[in-house]
Amino acid sequence: MGFDKALLSWNGESFLSLALRQFSQVSDFVIVVAGRNAGTLQPIVYQNAGYLAINPQPEQGQLSSLKIGLREMLERGRDSAFVTLVDRPPPAIETLQLLRETFLHSNPEQTWAVVPEFKGKHGHPYLASREMIEAFLRAPQSATAREIEHAHQSKILYVPVSDPNVAANLNTPEEYERWKLPQEPTVTSKSPIRGFSPTAFVDSVLAMDPQVIAFDCDGTLWSGDSGADFMYWEIEQRLLSEETSQWLLARYKEYLAGNVSEEDMCGEMVQVHRGIPIAKIVAAAKKFFAEVVEQRIFPEMHELAHRLIAAGREVWAVSSTND
Repeated sequence: MGFDKALLSWNGESFLSLALRQFSQVSDFVIVVAGRNAGTLQPIVYQNAGYLAINPQPEQGQLSSLKIGLREMLERGRDSAFVTLVDRPPPAIETLQLLRETFLHSNPEQTWAVVPEFKGKHGHPYLASREMIEAFLRAPQSATAREIEHAHQSKILYVPVSDPNVAANLNTPEEYERWKLPQEPTVTSKSPIRGFSPTAFVDSVLAMDPQVIAFDCDGTLWSGDSGADFMYWEIEQRLLSEETSQWLLARYKEYLAGNVSEEDMCGEMVQVHRGIPIAKIVAAAKKFFAEVVEQRIFPEMHELAHRLIAAGREVWAVSSTND
């Protein structure tokens, strides 16, 4: 098309931002693999609490990006993943839920992947198990994802869906316009909640005239899990030693499995910094906040916090603690 298809608009949002929001509802996290367009995609990814991985050699083809994304996922302690293309319109949330439920209730020995099918056409996203992931990672760089899928077709479960987006392939402006017209939902300005609007929300809090205000951070001031995100970020930045990083990732996996308490995990995520100068940790935290968290702050909460501070109120942002 002459421009990045991930930035195509649908109902006022880009394909990429919509996909990030949809997949975050059925996944623990979303990783976007970018090439030379990383600078363009980065703000959208971080604003939607996603992770960005870079393919330094995108000319090697789509499989090289897929391998990078899958390795990133495995390093975060997961053994299955949705795989999709960022230059396609995102599927309906019902489609993602159907694929996930089908995958979870399938026989793991017989089913390596669950693939949607619309009117006889196979599409994206598909949900891959550890066995299929390993097949992708072992494949030679000259192979394609489609060839690998076909080589293991007996292990793939095809699921009929009514969602045309799973098979949409938009390569020209004309195809995009033809697809877009029947797809665009009608949006009205009236809120289903009487009297609700971002402005009304901010005004209603200020009208209470609070003197001390304490906000939770994740999910209240901004989207995403900033604690886990900082852990992954500082490992990528090599702030922690290799030995400590490997131990922490394994420990965090145990926490996600319910084998480590919230209190212990929060304490250990602090204790791993033992021996690192405080000034270095503070500088890293400031850099992380500027690069990742700042772009995730909800605009309404940003305005509310600043208006409270301007009014001389005492404002606290409180995250988890093991005290």
